[in-house]
Amino acid sequence: MQAEVAIDARFSFYGGVNNFADRKPDVGFETNVPISPVGRYFYAGANVRY
Repeated sequence: MQAEVAIDARFSFYGGVNNFADRKPDVGFETNVPISPVGRYFYAGANVRY
């Protein structure tokens, strides 16, 4: 899930969450497919266009 707020045509803020439901990977799988072992995490950032 991600949301973005545009201040104007050159600047915007965004933020979101991956693995919103905090699902755990299946036992016995060591790869990141289909669910990352990291669990839920949040992120944020900004886009600036010159």
